[in-house]
Amino acid sequence: MDNSGFTLNPKVYDFVKWIALVVLPAVSAFVITLGLILHWNDAQVVAAVVTAFDTLLGAMLGKSATNYKTQNTLGDLVVMQAPDGTADGLRVVSAVENPVFKDGGQVMLNVKREPSPQ
Repeated sequence: MDNSGFTLNPKVYDFVKWIALVVLPAVSAFVITLGLILHWNDAQVVAAVVTAFDTLLGAMLGKSATNYKTQNTLGDLVVMQAPDGTADGLRVVSAVENPVFKDGGQVMLNVKREPSPQ
C-alpha cells in the first residue's frame, strides 16, 4: 500500500466536505444578503474571504480524494485462470485492518489476471 500523499480520515473528510458544500456557501450568501439589507460596505470583502477559504477546502478535499483512490487501501483480488479458461483460484493480495464500510456502500476492487502456475 502506498501511504504517500495527503489523505484525510473518512470521518474527517465527510465533515469537512459538509462544511465546504453546505455551511460555507450558506454563510457567504448570508453575509452578502445582510450587507445589502444593512448597507454594510465590507460585506463583499467578508463574503470573498469565506468563499476563498471554501475554495481552499475544496482543493484539499479533491487532493485527498485523488490520493485515497490511488492507494490500494482495500487490496487487490487476484483471479488465477486455468488453461481451460475457468477460474483456478482466488486470493486477496492485501487488505486494510479497519476498512470503513457503510450499509449499501460499494467496494472497488482492482482485478489482476495472473497466469496459472504450470
